Amino acid sequence: MDDDLASGTQPEGGAATAGRRRFDLDRTLALSDGIFAFALTLLVLSITVPAIGDAGSSEELAQALSDRSGELISWLISFAVIAGFWVRHNALTRLLVRVNGPFIVINFVFLALIALVPYPTELLGRFSNSTSFAFYAIVIALLVVVNAVEGDYAVTRGLTSKKEGPGERRARLVDSLSPAVVFLVSIPVVMVGGVLAGYLCWVAIAPVNVVTGRFAERARGT
Repeated sequence: MDDDLASGTQPEGGAATAGRRRFDLDRTLALSDGIFAFALTLLVLSITVPAIGDAGSSEELAQALSDRSGELISWLISFAVIAGFWVRHNALTRLLVRVNGPFIVINFVFLALIALVPYPTELLGRFSNSTSFAFYAIVIALLVVVNAVEGDYAVTRGLTSKKEGPGERRARLVDSLSPAVVFLVSIPVVMVGGVLAGYLCWVAIAPVNVVTGRFAERARGT
């Protein structure tokens, strides 16, 4: 019997493979965190500086800032959205033990959409109409779907330390995909009721997440 196997230690080739897997995982996580940080930083560029000149009065500046309230609101929403995705992505990566080619491809699609968020954020802040609102909602809904696909692939293909039954999987997918439903429903809402109605629809994400989260916990038996 091989000495390494008899002693319970990992053969040299196995150690090298484990090292490469750890390296691939670490590089994937580092890139992901970098893209998140970059997107969060870029968001502030969607807020334009008032062009009133150095001699502008306090009243002019206050009015100019008031005119940019839409930009500030869209920045705040997008910061919260990206932060929320980072929390979910971080929860997934804590469970990862390795990555493979398809997972990396899915992760790149997810990161590409994260990097895109500042663009619809600027459109929403600058125009605040139904078209910019719908475009923003579609981008975020796509993000939710890709994030759910990434997590489902990782768990079902054995890339994580987590094992789950069919009921747990269904509950997890419902919890992961519910925000996409709300964002997509908000598109006809904003077409009929205006941007304010659309924003109010997005507020519904919070209670929906509470309900689906409890459903997922119940399925896990926690």
